[in-house]
Amino acid sequence: MDMCNYLYVPHLESLRILRTRRHTLEQDLEEQREEMRLNVLLSREKTTRFLGSAYNGIMTQRKAAFRLSAPKIDQKFKNAVIDYLGAKDTKIRESRQCNIIGMCMVEDIKAAQLVLEDLGGDELAMLFGGEELVLSDPRNSIALYRNFKEAFDEGTIVIVPISPAAEHTTVRWACALVDESKRKHMALCHSGCILRWGDLDGRELNFFSNTRPGRRFLYFRFILAYLLAKRHRHVEFVHKVDRGEISWEIPGRYLNKSLLRAVGQNVSGTPLPPSIYEDYTFESDEKFGNADLILAARIRAFDLYTIKEAERKSKLDTWSSSDEEDSDEEEEE
Repeated sequence: MDMCNYLYVPHLESLRILRTRRHTLEQDLEEQREEMRLNVLLSREKTTRFLGSAYNGIMTQRKAAFRLSAPKIDQKFKNAVIDYLGAKDTKIRESRQCNIIGMCMVEDIKAAQLVLEDLGGDELAMLFGGEELVLSDPRNSIALYRNFKEAFDEGTIVIVPISPAAEHTTVRWACALVDESKRKHMALCHSGCILRWGDLDGRELNFFSNTRPGRRFLYFRFILAYLLAKRHRHVEFVHKVDRGEISWEIPGRYLNKSLLRAVGQNVSGTPLPPSIYEDYTFESDEKFGNADLILAARIRAFDLYTIKEAERKSKLDTWSSSDEEDSDEEEEE
C-alpha cells in the first residue's frame, strides 16, 4: 500500500496544481511559448513538442515549490531562484549574478520576493485567480545585490518593462526609481566607484538565461509600488505613471479586476487610474466578500513594518558612524 501511495504522489500533485492554479499555469505556458518563439522560428511540429516540454518543466518546478514550503528558508529559496534564472557563472564558483549590476560575491546576492509572503493567504490567491498561490515559486523572485534587495523591499525601486524596440522582440526590463528623495544618495561603493540610486533609474536588467520572473508577479509588484508611492507622497513617480511616462507595456490577464480596484481604493484612498489595470486584469463573477479589506490591511501592515525597519537600520548606521568617529578621535589623542 505504501508503495502504491508513493507512486501516486506525482499524479496527485499534478491534479492539485491543475485544479487550484490552472489560470496561472496557462500564463506560464504562454510566457515560455512566447520567449521560445522570439528566439527560434518554430514549425507546428516543433511548437507541439515544445509545449509538451514546457508543460513538464513548469509542473516539475511547481511541485518543487510545494515541497520548498516557505521562502523564509533563505538558502534553499535563493538557490532555487539562482538556478531558475541561471544567475551564476560556471567559471567563477564564488560569484552570482545581480540582475541589475552583474556579477557579485555569492554571499552578497539575495533572492528578492516579488509577491511577499507576508501578504499571502486565500485573499491573495483570489486576486491572482486561483484557489492557491505558492510564493516559493522561483518565478516569484529576482536576484539582487543585498543593498538593492533592501531598497526593493522598502519600495525605493521597482522593476518595469521597457517598450520593445520592434514587434516580436524579447521583453526587456528596467529598474525605476520610486523615491526621488534618494536620487543622489549612495546605493553602492565598490573599488572607489560610487553608484547612486539615480544611476539605477532606467538601468536595463541583464539575464544569463532565457528564463525570467513571472510577469504576473512583476505586475503585482508594480501595482504595489504605485499604491505605496501614493501613501508616501512620492508624487514624481505617481505622476509619471499617471501620465504614462512609466507604464506596463505587456497586456495580460494577471489579476482580478474588481478585487484589484477595491484593494487599490482601500490602500491609497483614491481610485486606480484605468490605464494601469484595463489591459492587465481579468473579469470574474466570483464574490470576494471582505477579501479587499483583508488584503489592504495586510499591505498597510507591511508598509508600517517596512518604515519601522528602515528607521531601525538608520539608527544603527548612525550609532555605528558615531562609534567610528569616537574611535578615530581616541587614536589621534
